[in-house]
Amino acid sequence: MPRISTRPLPTPEQVAWADCEIGVIIHFDLQVFKADYEFRAQPPNHPSPAIFAPTALDTGQWIATTKAGGANYAMLVAKHGTGFSLWPTEAHDYSVKNSPWKGGGGDVVADFIASCAKYDVRPGLYYHCGCNGYCNADNPGRALSGTLEDQLRYNRIVEQQITELWTRYGKLFEIWFDGGTLRPELGGPEVEPKLHAYQPQAVCFQGPRGTRSNVVGRAMNSATSIIPAGAPRGGSPRASRSNTSTTRRQSTATPSSPSEKVCPGD
Repeated sequence: MPRISTRPLPTPEQVAWADCEIGVIIHFDLQVFKADYEFRAQPPNHPSPAIFAPTALDTGQWIATTKAGGANYAMLVAKHGTGFSLWPTEAHDYSVKNSPWKGGGGDVVADFIASCAKYDVRPGLYYHCGCNGYCNADNPGRALSGTLEDQLRYNRIVEQQITELWTRYGKLFEIWFDGGTLRPELGGPEVEPKLHAYQPQAVCFQGPRGTRSNVVGRAMNSATSIIPAGAPRGGSPRASRSNTSTTRRQSTATPSSPSEKVCPGD
């Protein structure tokens, strides 16, 4: 009788991510147009969305170059620490809809997703739940005013924006949180239920269960993607994956979370 291994096996999503080998991350924010803008150093003096005025923005060129370089997936930073959103969000006014680009009718996220489909590159989206200069919130996702009213308002913005990103643009190969999220029991937004409901197959970097940062690009040799405790051997409905921004380095999922991965240690 053949021996059955009791060791956890990679999920199909983990295998697919590993097989991609190379991915890219694309960050196109307000600093492209105002290089000296520091969203932490200058609140509440954030530049107007009117400065977002690209004249030759071509996501097709981005993704064609991605493909030509040997990458098989691409991540777009839909919203970083400035709070400026590259899609016409309904959560607030600080987005492309109030910029002169395409007369306020543009959507960088939609263009990016379409370009990925055209060039057969798997799409992913980065959304930083923890930091938003426009909303006066910072890591790990707290309203800097310290008031419950502002915290709840910020939580609603996060929940609305991730719902928009995870329901408007189809299936995502990967989702980046970057720094984790403030958990609901600590006063943060309800992120994990939406992740399960809207993007159950996406592999995630630094997801709702919280993580330690590894931005310097180093990891232990034994740091690998794993499946959550209690998941069926040979796969689970969600997958963790690894961080590849500087070198091919791996990370581990919080055992109780079915989808995320974390970076071990700085």
